[in-house]
Amino acid sequence: MTRAEEPPQGRRGSLASHALYETEAAELTDLSVDCSFNCVETTSQRLWSAKNDSEYGPSVPDTVLYLAYGSNMCAQTFLGMRKIKPLSQMNVYVPSLRLTFSLPGVAYMEPCFANVDYRDADAERPDGSPSKHWDGCLVGVVYEVTKSDWRNIMRTEGGGASYQEIVVPCVPLPSSATGGATLPGTFMARTLHAPRTPDHKRPGNCGWWDRLTTGPYRPRDDYAQPSQRYVNLLRTGAQEHGLPRVYKDYLDSIQPYTPTHTGQKIGKFVFLVCFGPLFLFMLRVAALFADETGQTPKLLSGLMTAMSNMMWITYDYVLKPVFGDGERTDATDYAKGESTKTVGEKKPLLDG
Repeated sequence: MTRAEEPPQGRRGSLASHALYETEAAELTDLSVDCSFNCVETTSQRLWSAKNDSEYGPSVPDTVLYLAYGSNMCAQTFLGMRKIKPLSQMNVYVPSLRLTFSLPGVAYMEPCFANVDYRDADAERPDGSPSKHWDGCLVGVVYEVTKSDWRNIMRTEGGGASYQEIVVPCVPLPSSATGGATLPGTFMARTLHAPRTPDHKRPGNCGWWDRLTTGPYRPRDDYAQPSQRYVNLLRTGAQEHGLPRVYKDYLDSIQPYTPTHTGQKIGKFVFLVCFGPLFLFMLRVAALFADETGQTPKLLSGLMTAMSNMMWITYDYVLKPVFGDGERTDATDYAKGESTKTVGEKKPLLDG
C-alpha cells in the first residue's frame, strides 16, 4: 500500500451532514427526467500526467480527476442535482478498494449510502488488471472536472465533515473510442472515503456522551441495506457508462431495503412526523453555513451530530422495537413474498 493509499487516521467532523445531503439527492433525483453525459473520454496525456503518486498528481495542471462510485455515477444526480459539468470521463477498475454501504442514512427511508473500504492486501490481484469474473474490486467512473466543480462536489457531499479525500491508483477501462492511444497501466485519482467505524465508538461499546456527540455510528457496518431508490441510481449510472457486465450483475444482485409489513410503513410515517421538520431545518442551516469544502462551523457540526444521533437513538430504543426494522429487509416476510415468483430468476452474487 503506497503513501496515498494509507487509510486516513480518524474522521474530521461527523457523518451527519452527509446523511442530509445524500438523502436530499436520493429523494429528489428524478430518473424519469432526460439527462445524459456527452463528454469525451479522458485523453491519454491527462492520464499520464496523473501517473505518479504525488500530492498534486490528480490535479495537474488545472483540473481534478475525481473517482465516483455511488450515486454520482448517475447523470440525473451528478449533472442534474449537483450541477457538475465534467470535461471528460474514463471507466476504471480500482484493485485496492471495494464498494460498501456503511454510511448511516435515515431509518425507514434511506438506511445507508455508498462508501469504499480498503481491500486486504492479499486479496488484490498481483497484476492489478480487471478480471472477466468480478473479484470484488471497485469499478467506477473517473471524471475530469474543474477545480471549481471539485469544490462544489466537496460542498454538496459534505466532504469536509463526512468524508476524507484520498488518492488511489485506478486502472483505465477504455472503450473502442480511445483508438490506438497508449494509456498508463494505472493513474491516480481523488475520491471520498469515510473510514471504518472504530470498535470503541460503536453502540454498546461507548458511553452515552460518545453516543450523542460522535458518529452517527451503527453496530455493524454491513447490516443496513440501501433503499431501492438509491440502488437504482447506481444501476442507472453503471448502465449509462457501460460498466463491465459482471459489475452490473453485482449491482443488480444487491438486495435493497424493502418494507414487508404495515408496521414499518407506520414507523416511517412516525419518524417523518417527529423528525421531518428538524431534518429539513438541519439541511437548510448546513447549506447556509457550509464552506466550499462542505465544512461547517464546529458548533453547528456538533449540534447536527447530536440531533442526528438523537434520531438514531430514538429509532434503536423506540421505533424499531415497536414498528420493526428500518435498516434491513425482514428476511422471513421477504421470503414469503419471493416464494410466489418464478424459479428462473438470477441468483444474487452477493447479499445486500
